[in-house]
Amino acid sequence: MLITCIPCYRGYHYTSSPVLQVIPAMSCQSEAHNHDHTHDHSHAHDLPSSDPNAGDKNSLYSKIDREHVRALNAAGGDEAGKNVIKPWDLREDELQHCESDADDSLIINIPFTAQIKLRSIILKTGPGDLTPESCHLYVNEPGLDFSSVSDRPAKEVVQLVPQRESVEYALRPSKFSAVTSIQLVFPNNISDGEDETTRVYYVGFKGEWNELTRNPDGIILYEAQANPSDHAKLREQVGGSQLGM
Repeated sequence: MLITCIPCYRGYHYTSSPVLQVIPAMSCQSEAHNHDHTHDHSHAHDLPSSDPNAGDKNSLYSKIDREHVRALNAAGGDEAGKNVIKPWDLREDELQHCESDADDSLIINIPFTAQIKLRSIILKTGPGDLTPESCHLYVNEPGLDFSSVSDRPAKEVVQLVPQRESVEYALRPSKFSAVTSIQLVFPNNISDGEDETTRVYYVGFKGEWNELTRNPDGIILYEAQANPSDHAKLREQVGGSQLGM
Protein backbone atom coordinates (compact mmCIF):
# COMPACT_ATOMS: atom_id res chain seq x y z
CA MET A 1 0.00 0.00 0.00
CA LEU A 2 1.48 3.31 -1.08
CA ILE A 3 2.05 6.00 1.56
CA THR A 4 2.57 9.53 0.26
CA CYS A 5 4.48 12.13 2.29
CA ILE A 6 3.45 15.75 1.92
CA PRO A 7 5.32 18.50 3.88
CA CYS A 8 3.07 19.90 6.56
CA TYR A 9 4.63 22.60 8.74
CA ARG A 10 6.87 20.84 11.27
CA GLY A 11 6.31 17.29 10.08
CA TYR A 12 4.77 15.27 7.30
CA HIS A 13 1.22 14.48 6.39
CA TYR A 14 0.97 10.86 5.29
CA THR A 15 -1.87 9.56 3.18
CA SER A 16 -2.40 6.05 1.87
CA SER A 17 -4.80 4.95 -0.82
CA PRO A 18 -7.73 4.89 -0.70
CA VAL A 19 -8.73 6.34 2.68
CA LEU A 20 -6.23 5.49 5.40
CA GLN A 21 -4.06 8.37 6.46
CA VAL A 22 -1.64 9.29 9.19
CA ILE A 23 -2.75 12.29 11.20
CA PRO A 24 0.18 14.41 12.45
CA ALA A 25 0.07 15.67 16.02
CA MET A 26 -0.91 19.34 16.02
CA SER A 27 1.94 21.65 16.84
CA CYS A 28 1.69 25.15 18.26
CA GLN A 29 2.66 26.47 14.85
CA SER A 30 -0.19 24.69 13.09
CA GLU A 31 -2.59 25.71 15.86
CA ALA A 32 -1.77 29.33 15.20
CA HIS A 33 -2.98 28.96 11.64
CA ASN A 34 -6.36 27.93 13.01
CA HIS A 35 -7.00 30.86 15.30
CA ASP A 36 -5.92 34.16 13.80
CA HIS A 37 -2.18 33.57 14.27
CA THR A 38 -2.35 34.35 17.99
CA HIS A 39 -0.42 32.61 20.76
CA ASP A 40 -2.65 33.46 23.70
CA HIS A 41 -3.66 29.81 24.18
CA SER A 42 -2.23 27.59 26.93
CA HIS A 43 0.70 25.28 26.20
CA ALA A 44 -0.19 22.91 29.05
CA HIS A 45 -1.94 20.40 26.78
CA ASP A 46 1.21 18.29 26.37
CA LEU A 47 1.96 18.05 30.10
CA PRO A 48 1.04 14.99 32.22
CA SER A 49 -2.32 15.26 33.93
CA SER A 50 -4.32 13.33 36.53
CA ASP A 51 -7.03 12.98 33.86
CA PRO A 52 -6.16 9.80 31.86
CA ASN A 53 -7.76 11.31 28.76
CA ALA A 54 -6.08 14.68 29.09
CA GLY A 55 -4.80 16.00 25.79
CA ASP A 56 -7.62 14.73 23.64
CA LYS A 57 -11.32 14.65 24.49
CA ASN A 58 -11.89 11.86 21.95
CA SER A 59 -9.49 9.41 23.60
CA LEU A 60 -11.20 6.11 24.44
CA TYR A 61 -8.71 5.03 27.12
CA SER A 62 -11.35 5.02 29.85
CA LYS A 63 -13.55 2.66 27.79
CA ILE A 64 -10.90 -0.06 27.40
CA ASP A 65 -11.36 -3.12 29.61
CA ARG A 66 -7.67 -3.26 30.44
CA GLU A 67 -8.00 -6.12 32.91
CA HIS A 68 -9.13 -8.47 30.13
CA VAL A 69 -6.61 -7.47 27.44
CA ARG A 70 -4.98 -10.61 26.01
CA ALA A 71 -1.73 -10.99 24.08
CA LEU A 72 -0.69 -14.01 21.99
CA ASN A 73 2.98 -14.87 21.42
CA ALA A 74 3.95 -12.08 23.80
CA ALA A 75 7.00 -12.29 26.03
CA GLY A 76 5.42 -11.99 29.47
CA GLY A 77 1.98 -13.14 28.35
CA ASP A 78 -1.19 -11.14 28.90
CA GLU A 79 0.45 -8.77 31.36
CA ALA A 80 2.74 -7.58 28.56
CA GLY A 81 -0.34 -6.88 26.43
CA LYS A 82 -1.77 -4.69 29.17
CA ASN A 83 1.45 -2.67 29.20
CA VAL A 84 0.54 -0.94 25.93
CA ILE A 85 -2.80 0.36 27.27
CA LYS A 86 -1.67 3.65 28.77
CA PRO A 87 -3.24 7.05 29.47
CA TRP A 88 -3.03 9.59 26.67
CA ASP A 89 -0.32 11.62 28.39
CA LEU A 90 1.95 8.52 28.60
CA ARG A 91 1.71 7.58 24.93
CA GLU A 92 5.43 8.32 24.34
CA ASP A 93 6.54 6.32 27.40
CA GLU A 94 9.12 3.61 26.63
CA LEU A 95 9.46 2.04 30.08
CA GLN A 96 6.72 -0.51 29.42
CA HIS A 97 6.03 -2.37 26.20
CA CYS A 98 4.83 -5.60 24.65
CA GLU A 99 7.10 -7.61 22.38
CA SER A 100 6.79 -10.89 20.52
CA ASP A 101 8.27 -14.09 21.88
CA ALA A 102 8.83 -17.09 19.55
CA ASP A 103 8.97 -15.04 16.35
CA ASP A 104 7.93 -11.60 15.07
CA SER A 105 4.16 -12.29 15.00
CA LEU A 106 1.96 -10.75 17.68
CA ILE A 107 -1.78 -10.57 18.42
CA ILE A 108 -3.34 -8.22 20.98
CA ASN A 109 -7.04 -8.61 21.85
CA ILE A 110 -8.58 -5.47 23.38
CA PRO A 111 -12.15 -5.49 24.79
CA PHE A 112 -14.17 -2.35 25.54
CA THR A 113 -16.68 -1.57 28.29
CA ALA A 114 -18.92 0.31 25.84
CA GLN A 115 -20.01 0.07 22.22
CA ILE A 116 -17.44 1.99 20.21
CA LYS A 117 -17.40 3.81 16.88
CA LEU A 118 -13.72 4.02 16.02
CA ARG A 119 -12.29 6.89 14.01
CA SER A 120 -8.57 6.32 14.47
CA ILE A 121 -5.94 4.17 16.14
CA ILE A 122 -2.72 5.53 17.65
CA LEU A 123 0.36 3.29 17.75
CA LYS A 124 3.88 3.69 19.06
CA THR A 125 6.13 0.87 17.90
CA GLY A 126 9.72 -0.04 17.13
CA PRO A 127 12.31 1.29 17.05
CA GLY A 128 14.14 0.26 13.89
CA ASP A 129 13.74 -3.37 12.82
CA LEU A 130 11.44 -4.02 15.80
CA THR A 131 8.74 -1.95 14.05
CA PRO A 132 5.78 -4.02 12.79
CA GLU A 133 5.30 -3.78 9.04
CA SER A 134 1.52 -3.63 9.30
CA CYS A 135 -1.41 -3.89 11.69
CA HIS A 136 -4.43 -5.99 10.69
CA LEU A 137 -7.58 -4.97 12.55
CA TYR A 138 -10.40 -7.42 13.33
CA VAL A 139 -13.67 -6.52 15.07
CA ASN A 140 -15.63 -8.44 17.72
CA GLU A 141 -13.66 -11.69 17.35
CA PRO A 142 -12.32 -12.27 20.88
CA GLY A 143 -11.45 -15.90 20.10
CA LEU A 144 -9.12 -14.98 17.23
CA ASP A 145 -5.74 -16.72 17.37
CA PHE A 146 -2.95 -17.76 15.03
CA SER A 147 -4.79 -20.89 13.89
CA SER A 148 -7.95 -19.02 12.85
CA VAL A 149 -6.67 -15.65 11.63
CA SER A 150 -5.60 -17.00 8.24
CA ASP A 151 -9.23 -17.96 7.48
CA ARG A 152 -10.72 -14.53 8.21
CA PRO A 153 -10.33 -11.26 6.32
CA ALA A 154 -9.32 -8.21 8.34
CA LYS A 155 -11.64 -5.22 8.55
CA GLU A 156 -8.70 -2.94 7.81
CA VAL A 157 -4.99 -3.27 7.10
CA VAL A 158 -2.80 -0.37 8.16
CA GLN A 159 0.74 -0.04 6.80
CA LEU A 160 2.79 1.39 9.66
CA VAL A 161 5.14 4.34 9.53
CA PRO A 162 8.62 3.45 10.90
CA GLN A 163 9.23 6.29 13.34
CA ARG A 164 9.89 6.44 17.06
CA GLU A 165 7.04 8.81 17.99
CA SER A 166 3.42 7.67 18.21
CA VAL A 167 1.44 7.89 14.98
CA GLU A 168 -2.31 8.31 14.53
CA TYR A 169 -3.92 6.34 11.67
CA ALA A 170 -7.38 7.28 10.42
CA LEU A 171 -9.89 4.44 10.02
CA ARG A 172 -13.11 4.08 8.03
CA PRO A 173 -15.80 4.67 10.70
CA SER A 174 -18.36 2.69 8.66
CA LYS A 175 -16.29 -0.46 9.28
CA PHE A 176 -15.91 0.19 13.01
CA SER A 177 -19.37 1.42 14.04
CA ALA A 178 -20.37 -1.20 16.64
CA VAL A 179 -17.14 -2.38 18.24
CA THR A 180 -17.11 -4.21 21.58
CA SER A 181 -13.64 -5.68 21.10
CA ILE A 182 -10.84 -5.24 18.60
CA GLN A 183 -8.07 -7.64 17.67
CA LEU A 184 -4.75 -6.25 16.44
CA VAL A 185 -2.62 -8.65 14.42
CA PHE A 186 1.01 -7.76 13.70
CA PRO A 187 2.14 -10.52 11.28
CA ASN A 188 5.79 -9.51 11.01
CA ASN A 189 8.27 -6.69 11.45
CA ILE A 190 10.17 -4.67 8.84
CA SER A 191 13.48 -6.53 9.23
CA ASP A 192 12.86 -9.04 6.41
CA GLY A 193 13.60 -11.90 8.76
CA GLU A 194 16.73 -10.40 10.30
CA ASP A 195 15.08 -9.79 13.69
CA GLU A 196 12.49 -12.07 15.29
CA THR A 197 11.16 -9.48 17.74
CA THR A 198 8.27 -7.08 17.17
CA ARG A 199 7.72 -4.37 19.79
CA VAL A 200 4.71 -2.19 20.61
CA TYR A 201 4.81 0.57 23.22
CA TYR A 202 1.37 2.13 22.99
CA VAL A 203 -2.08 1.42 21.59
CA GLY A 204 -4.78 4.07 21.80
CA PHE A 205 -8.06 4.85 20.09
CA LYS A 206 -10.22 7.85 19.27
CA GLY A 207 -13.90 7.84 18.49
CA GLU A 208 -17.35 7.83 20.03
CA TRP A 209 -19.07 5.46 22.44
CA ASN A 210 -22.46 4.35 23.75
CA GLU A 211 -23.26 2.38 26.87
CA LEU A 212 -23.66 -1.35 26.32
CA THR A 213 -27.16 -2.72 26.92
CA ARG A 214 -25.58 -6.10 27.68
CA ASN A 215 -22.13 -7.55 28.21
CA PRO A 216 -20.18 -8.75 25.15
CA ASP A 217 -20.98 -12.39 24.36
CA GLY A 218 -18.58 -15.27 24.75
CA ILE A 219 -15.51 -16.12 26.72
CA ILE A 220 -12.17 -14.79 25.53
CA LEU A 221 -10.05 -17.65 24.25
CA TYR A 222 -6.30 -17.57 23.80
CA GLU A 223 -3.54 -19.98 23.00
CA ALA A 224 -1.55 -21.19 25.96
CA GLN A 225 1.62 -21.61 23.92
CA ALA A 226 2.81 -20.19 20.63
CA ASN A 227 2.50 -22.56 17.65
CA PRO A 228 5.16 -21.62 15.06
CA SER A 229 3.37 -23.48 12.23
CA ASP A 230 0.30 -21.23 12.63
CA HIS A 231 2.51 -18.14 12.59
CA ALA A 232 4.15 -19.34 9.37
CA LYS A 233 0.75 -19.62 7.68
CA LEU A 234 -0.02 -16.05 8.71
CA ARG A 235 3.23 -14.71 7.26
CA GLU A 236 2.64 -16.60 4.01
CA GLN A 237 -0.76 -14.99 3.60
CA VAL A 238 0.61 -11.55 4.35
CA GLY A 239 3.29 -12.07 1.74
CA GLY A 240 0.60 -13.00 -0.76
CA SER A 241 -1.49 -9.92 0.12
CA GLN A 242 -4.50 -12.11 0.97
CA LEU A 243 -5.36 -10.66 4.37
CA GLY A 244 -7.88 -7.88 4.14
CA MET A 245 -6.63 -6.56 0.81
